[in-house]
Amino acid sequence: MQDTNTTTILLTGATGMIGSYILREFADCQVTTLGRSADNDIRVDLSAGIPTLSRRFDLVVHCAGTTDEATADKVNRIGTLNLLSSLESQPPRHFVFISSLSVYGKTEGTDIDEQSMTLPITEYGRSKLDAERAIKAWCESRNVVLTILRPALTFGNGITGKAAEMFDAIHSGRYFHIRGNQARRSLVMADDVAKACRLTYQEGGVYNVTDGLTPTVIELADAMAAHSGKDKRIIYCPLKLAKLCAKIGDIIPPLGRMLNSDKLSILTSTLTFSNARLIEKTGLQPHNTIDVIARRSTTYPYQHND
Repeated sequence: MQDTNTTTILLTGATGMIGSYILREFADCQVTTLGRSADNDIRVDLSAGIPTLSRRFDLVVHCAGTTDEATADKVNRIGTLNLLSSLESQPPRHFVFISSLSVYGKTEGTDIDEQSMTLPITEYGRSKLDAERAIKAWCESRNVVLTILRPALTFGNGITGKAAEMFDAIHSGRYFHIRGNQARRSLVMADDVAKACRLTYQEGGVYNVTDGLTPTVIELADAMAAHSGKDKRIIYCPLKLAKLCAKIGDIIPPLGRMLNSDKLSILTSTLTFSNARLIEKTGLQPHNTIDVIARRSTTYPYQHND
């Protein structure tokens, strides 16, 4: 299939962060968006069901989902099943699912690749893995080429979740470095996730999507501070004091929103993923996420992403 403006695409979750970048990446194609907001071409709530679609698409990109533990199964698993049901009479030629590294269920580790065992430990991770399995079975039985992308912690316009919480804490002066912390994390820009989608969908496969640079948590926080214009505001805290504060946060929920044992564990544990398969397959050259966040990248198209 030629990747031209005649390519028809159904995109779910186009108003979300990653979805909005994918929409821009495929701007030269005929994209139909599907979701709950009035901004979509097809306005439906996938988790509540969807009528059979009346046309066939060359490509379906499924970005819609939630990280909320309470609704993850309904939105991510059941919503996916409803989408597949709506495509039953006219399956696409290609399908891309934006999944998550949470399917691995890892809390620490280095260079985890796509061959690693998937054993999620959260409802969110389980819902994403269940959706992966359902889509895989559906695509195999209908000869649909399937691509599964598992992005790292993603940055771009409209960030939510842990990244947004960290930005807010730094901006308000509630964040502190833990002295000596060498924990590293995998990151990626939403712009690069969108490019990975375009580069992989015709051949399929499962890919971790990261920038491959694994910065430290301290480097990430400093970049966020630089972005906020408060790069000299972050103070350092000894690990022993941080552990004491975390225990207090476990007991007093309002303080726990700032720091508790779970958050401390995340901040001080290395968890990185390999993007070698994606790079070998596509030749993608991801942006340095830290440089982009700190607004010192010389290659990132800020003018198109602000």
